[in-house]
Amino acid sequence: MRENELSNNAELNLDDLDVVAGGAGGSNCDESDGQVTDALPNAMFQVQLDNGNSVTCCTSGQLRMNFVRIQPGDRVRVQTRSGDPSQGRIVYRYK
Repeated sequence: MRENELSNNAELNLDDLDVVAGGAGGSNCDESDGQVTDALPNAMFQVQLDNGNSVTCCTSGQLRMNFVRIQPGDRVRVQTRSGDPSQGRIVYRYK
């Protein structure tokens, strides 16, 4: 998207900016916290959410870019799509 197109839409909120940038944010994602229970191949993780559900997750691009290491036992924030709640994306690792 060109710079002048974003400057014309000065009153966008954060959800709108995420959708403009091509992210998965917006109304079709739910965020919840959980704990990593298992590390799977291909940078995938099994996460036990606080509500009791188990989700298979990958790491977000920002975590990969900054070389954030995730190990079993870490507390994480997970985004899940409302269409398929058995898969998600880890977007934050708590310290």
